[in-house]
Amino acid sequence: MRLLFRLPIVLSCLLSACGEAQGPVEHGLPWQIQVEDGGSRVFGISLGTTTLGEAAASLGPRYDIALFGLPELPPSLEAFYREVSLSGFTGKLILTLALPEQTLQAIRGRSPGNRVLAEGRERRWKVADQDLVTVRGAPVVAISYIPMVNLEEDVVISRFGEPSRRLVAPDGGIHWLYPDQGLDLMLDPEGRELLQYVAPVDFGKLLAPLERGGPAPAKGGQ
Repeated sequence: MRLLFRLPIVLSCLLSACGEAQGPVEHGLPWQIQVEDGGSRVFGISLGTTTLGEAAASLGPRYDIALFGLPELPPSLEAFYREVSLSGFTGKLILTLALPEQTLQAIRGRSPGNRVLAEGRERRWKVADQDLVTVRGAPVVAISYIPMVNLEEDVVISRFGEPSRRLVAPDGGIHWLYPDQGLDLMLDPEGRELLQYVAPVDFGKLLAPLERGGPAPAKGGQ
C-alpha cells in the first residue's frame, strides 16, 4: 500500500478543534466502535446483522461486488467502495458479506466472468445480475477501511488507546491489535493504514492468519 495523499493539517483539524466545533458524529468515525454482547457496531453497521442493502442506504449505491478465492476452495464475497466519506474522512471501504457456502458456490457457478489476481492463483469472480438481490440481503461480517489521510502513532493512541498487542507483518507494517473492540489497525511506515473490524467474538478468526505471518486479507477493487 502506497500513500497517495498525506494531509496532516486536515487530519489535525478533524481530530481537534474543527471536529469539536461541528459537534460529535454518532458512529461515523473510525474509533467510534460500540461493543455489546460480543458484537460491535462501526460506521453505522452492526457486524453480523446489518445487510449490504441496509449499509448501502447510508453509504451509497456506488459499490462493486465480487467473489474472491482459489477455484478449489469456497470463495469470499465482498462489496467495495472505491471512495466513501465518513464524517469528513475519505477512504476506501470493503465489506465482507456472509452467505452459506452452498449459496456462495452457486453464485460463483453463475458468474459471467473471472480473472486471476496479481498475487498468483487467486481469482476474482463477477456476480451475475440474477444474484444481486441475494447479495444485498447478506449481512456484513467484517469491514476493511483504508483512509486517505495518514494516521500517526500518537493519533492512534489518543483515539484508540494502547493496543493489547503488536505484530510485525512480513512487509514491515505493524498490526496494532484491539481484541476487545474487534479491531486490527495496521500502521504502514511507507503507505496508507488499514483498519479491519470484526465482532470481538470473532477476533480469533482475524488473528489466526496474522500469527501465521499471512498478508492482510483486504482485496476489494483488485
